[in-house]
Amino acid sequence: MILSGCSNTEAQRMHAAAETAGEARAAYALPPWPAECARPMERVTPKAGEKARWTQKRWEIVADATDQRIGDCATFYGDLRSRLAN
Repeated sequence: MILSGCSNTEAQRMHAAAETAGEARAAYALPPWPAECARPMERVTPKAGEKARWTQKRWEIVADATDQRIGDCATFYGDLRSRLAN
């Protein structure tokens, strides 16, 4: 009786240790970043006859769109990473 109880407890401990070790070694493979997330910011160059403030405004629009895209990608992968960790 005593031996069967000890072996059962030992088996439970071994199983728990194996689960813990497996979870610690488990790695989540995130999908690769979409090409859209890795695309660099467009270059804004002055056009002939264009006023400087128009060039500046075009640059601000492109920069804002790039910042939004980078933020969206970071949010997506941050959410994905946190869901996989749970």
